[in-house]
Order: sequence, then structure tokens, then C-alpha cells
Amino acid sequence: MKRGTRRLAAALLSLILFALAGCAPKALPEASAPAEAAGAALTVCLGEDLGPLDPQLALDTGELALSRLLYEGLMRPDGAGGWTCGAAESYRLSEDGRTCTLTLRRDALWSDGVPVTAQDFVYAWERLLAPESASPYALDAALWIEGGEASLYGEEGAALGVRALDDKTLEVRLTARCPYLDALLALPALAPRRSEADALYNGPYGLEAAEADVLRLRRSPTYWDRESVLPEEIAVRAYASGEEAVRALRAGELDLSLFYPAEALPALQEEGFARLSPEDCVLYLDLNAAAPPLDDPLVRQALALALDADALLGAADLPGARAADSLYPPGIAGAEAGAAAMPSGGRAAQAQAALAEAGYPGGEGFPELELLAQPEDVESGLAEALCAQWREVLGVRVHAAERDAADAAQARMDGAFSLAIGSFFNTYGDAQALWDMDMRLSGLARESEALARALDDLAGARSESARRAALRRADEVLAQEARCVPLCATQRAWLCRPEWEGAALTPSGDLLLCRARRADAQE
Repeated sequence: MKRGTRRLAAALLSLILFALAGCAPKALPEASAPAEAAGAALTVCLGEDLGPLDPQLALDTGELALSRLLYEGLMRPDGAGGWTCGAAESYRLSEDGRTCTLTLRRDALWSDGVPVTAQDFVYAWERLLAPESASPYALDAALWIEGGEASLYGEEGAALGVRALDDKTLEVRLTARCPYLDALLALPALAPRRSEADALYNGPYGLEAAEADVLRLRRSPTYWDRESVLPEEIAVRAYASGEEAVRALRAGELDLSLFYPAEALPALQEEGFARLSPEDCVLYLDLNAAAPPLDDPLVRQALALALDADALLGAADLPGARAADSLYPPGIAGAEAGAAAMPSGGRAAQAQAALAEAGYPGGEGFPELELLAQPEDVESGLAEALCAQWREVLGVRVHAAERDAADAAQARMDGAFSLAIGSFFNTYGDAQALWDMDMRLSGLARESEALARALDDLAGARSESARRAALRRADEVLAQEARCVPLCATQRAWLCRPEWEGAALTPSGDLLLCRARRADAQE
């Protein structure tokens, strides 16, 4: 499953905005590598193609990983699911949490040796939040940066709340206190850019050469933390098929891959090439309470109660997945286990009784419904497994409609759907992000006064206890009104040759390669 193809904000923006030009490679200056960091070259396949070199266009796991190698934002992932300082040395927040003042590192440099400045961030963010932006993460940033939405939507007189106080001091004005500010500031989309030279890099690597099917990256001699960067070179390769990538991996020509045919995974696990990430995503069923016959709570309850998550997983091909009893991945900040007891086991008799009470005994007279499903939902068999359970338990017909991410996102935003498979990725490590991003964009609160009140309380929370209470109330409303049903928590499988250590896929879904090393390499 490609992370990001499911993100509602990303899909919507890719539908309504157009693409920016990529970057051309620029040769790196020669420099000797620190002896303590010298390492073997790493060869990786990060997806079906090489992906964009512009960090503002990066979307899925592989594209974001490439962006993090070339560019560094104010913060960076720490490898354990948290975030730490990157190009920023430190920052301080105002008492109300709405003004963030960041101090950049003195030794944060571009690949040509020129210091990274606060103005480089201002330029990059103004570009990110311009009306012509094509960034899948532009709206994420716009929701929190003062003037961001007005700028992105081209409102007259819009002023973005970011300015350079001096070369090494950046001031960011926020729309509210952001509980996951560190993760937001670590987005590759918010990395700096040089207005006069787009093909310069401030990350741990620079692009040495770009060919038709390979990008050759070399460790940057100007990166402030270069002594912790292990592989001297990283080759990012593209293959015509997943089968070809697997053959290269088995032959030792490829060290790590995110691209492979799903049917090959069991054999790859037996051979010791497959690794599983932490659970970083929850798939859920979205029921549109404004669309008849789902405007009847009894109908929604029947559809929810008819589902048996364990049976779904038995019928679908989702490696490492488990039944979910929450919309949040395990361990996510702000969430409380069991706060909302949503259906995850079979309750067939209750489901049948609810549907009969709604006027459709045994499914008689019930109209055929459509389930919005993305290609990966169809390929895994999850969409068909859902339709089969409703047919077998309730006698109702539901057909899966395969739509790409952009079309599915637009339909959910417009309310032009009955049922849809949604997802919540642990991108920001915080439960509130589900409501700020996915749920806000899907318009879930439009038809529920109780949910709207809970979200108003969440937006106005001034303490962590108040925030958790508002999140708990929102969860409870979803369960009571049967608006969203958690289906399964998933794990991402990725391939890596066993002699390589140190590469990590974090709980927030970031693939980190800078600490990768061959266990059999000469020290």
C-alpha cells in the first residue's frame, strides 16, 4: 500500500492544482568522508518510479524518504517515532502557543557551502502556499500557518504569517496552538529552498547524477551532522516491475525495496527479506449519514454491526494487519484506548434486528449501495470482503466502485457517496491530526450537532486534559451514531537484505536510511 495515496488532503489538492517543475542535479564539491562514518554504498528502490526531486511534491513513503535525504526541514524524525531538531537549533513558543520563534543552526549549510537562512524558509513556504501550489501537503501546512488557507486559495490581500527576523531567526504565526508542531515542521514540504538556485541541497546527501532509471546520491560534505551519516553513496533505482525488483534483491544487486508484487511476500518472508513496520495506519468504514437510506441511524447500526473484522482479515490479503477497536494506530498521542467501543466483532442477530426495525427485514426493499474503494482496497480483497459480509448477514447488495484517490476524496468532500473505505495514517504521531485533516476534509461533522460541539471543544482546548476529553467525546459520538467503523490496523511490509542494519521505518511511516550499514562491512 502506498502511503499518501490514501491521504484525503493530498488527493484533493492533486485534483484541483497543477504540478511544479522538478530540480536539475548539480555536482557536489569533493570532500573526504569522516573515517568513523565511512560505509558501503546502499542501493534502494523506493517505488514504481524515481519520484519527484522537489520536496513539496513528495507524497508517498518512498518519495518522502528521498526528500529527507536531499533536504532537511526545521525538525527531523528521530528514528523512534518522535522528532528532534534539524536545521533549527531550537525554538520557543509564546504563552498562547501561536507564535513560534526558531533559531537556525550556524552550521546549517547548502551544498555549495552558503549558510541556510531564515529567508530560505520564507521563500519556500510562500511557494508552498501559493495558489498554484501542487503540493499534497500544502493544505496540512495551510491549516496551521496564519494566512495559509487564504494564500493557498488566492484570497485578495492574503498575508502569510512567516517572516525572517534576521538571517538565523524565523518567526511563524500559527492559527492556534498545534499539539504536533514538531512533526509538522519536519515535513519535507516545509524544507527550505534557495530562490536563485533550486538544485542545491541542505540535507545529508546531494544529487550527484540523474539517469533514466537511477539517481546517484553522495553524502554531503557540508551537512552539519555528516559524521552520523553512514552510507557514502545511495543509488535510488527504478524497475519496470515489482518482479524485476525482487529478482535484483535476491541477486544482491538491490539492498532495500518498497516495490514488490504482493503475492511474492510470503516467500520473501521465508527467505528473510521482508520486514514489517510498526502499525502506522487504521482503515475504517465511513458511512454517509446524509445519504438515504443511511440517514436512518438504524441502517447505519445494522451495516456496522454486520461486520466481523476478524473474518474480514481472513478474507483479505493484508499482511500483519489486526482487527482495530479504535480509529487510531496504537500508542498515538492524545488517544485513549477503549474510549469509543466501536463494533469490531460479529453481531449478526443485532444487525438483522436493526435492519428489520428500519423497515428492511432480511434486506427486502433495501436499495443497492456503492462502496467507494481505492485500487489497493480492491487488490487486497478488502472491498469485496466487506460487500460479501453485508450480503451474507443482512441480505443487502453493495458493490465496490474502484476510484482513484483524487476522485474518492472529491466524492467524500462533496458528500456524494454512501459508503467509503477511509484511512488514518500516523503521520503526525497525534490523534488530533485525524480530526484536523481527514475528518475535517470529509465534512463528517456537517450533519451532527454533537460531533460539531465536540470538535469546537477540541479546537478551543487550552490544556492537555481538555484536549483529551474533547477527543474522547468525538470518538464516542462516532460510535453512538455509527458514522465511522474501525476495520483494521495495518503494518507495512518492506524488503531489505539481511546483511543491512540500521534502516528503519518509524511508527509515523518515515523510512530513514542515513544510519544503514552493512553488518559485514569493514570498519
